[in-house]
Amino acid sequence: MDFISQKREGFRNGNAIRWRIRDLAMEPDDDSPWPANLATAVRGYAHDRDFIRYWHIILRAAQQARRKNDITDEAAFFHIDQAATRLTTPILDTHRWLNYLYTRMREIEVVHGLPTTESFFDYPRNHPAIPDAWKTVKKTWGLFCDQEYYGELGILFEFYGETEMKDLLEKDRAAFELRIEQVNETAAISPDCFSLELEKARSFLPKSSATCFLTSEVYIQKIG
Repeated sequence: MDFISQKREGFRNGNAIRWRIRDLAMEPDDDSPWPANLATAVRGYAHDRDFIRYWHIILRAAQQARRKNDITDEAAFFHIDQAATRLTTPILDTHRWLNYLYTRMREIEVVHGLPTTESFFDYPRNHPAIPDAWKTVKKTWGLFCDQEYYGELGILFEFYGETEMKDLLEKDRAAFELRIEQVNETAAISPDCFSLELEKARSFLPKSSATCFLTSEVYIQKIG
């Protein structure tokens, strides 16, 4: 498949996921208490592995907790960004050109003797063992991935009415990334009640069902 065909196919698949997220975002809010909605999200994901609906409910629950002043704006920023980031994953996974470039990097690694457990991504940036061919492909992959990721993130913020987050991302990406770093550090040191309720909801699942909740692989398989 040539470059143009790959772009077109990825665009069609990405749109199918993007519009589904938009449709979910347009649904009326659930009036149930947000802790109950977290439990609903976890039970639903354990049942049908609907990655997109799971993170949609998490994002809406974070907005609900913020409106009720149950969590701070900083905590809400953390949870909303996390959910929106997860929702971009299945869209980026449809980009065949990104996948092609990643495969090409892996082929170069194999030619240079790297086992499947290693990658040049794990090496220091200027390590002499990294071939120029890999660096060239990686640069193209990185630029395209960065552009697509932030573009999709801005779209998702708009879908969910997070205009301040969207404006900060688009007008001052450095400030946006700094804030993400700060709220991540705070969340790691002092988990808020939203995080604790989410972990509580997950704890009721059987161990066989307690997957990481981070992968979009199953959803991608469903849409082909």
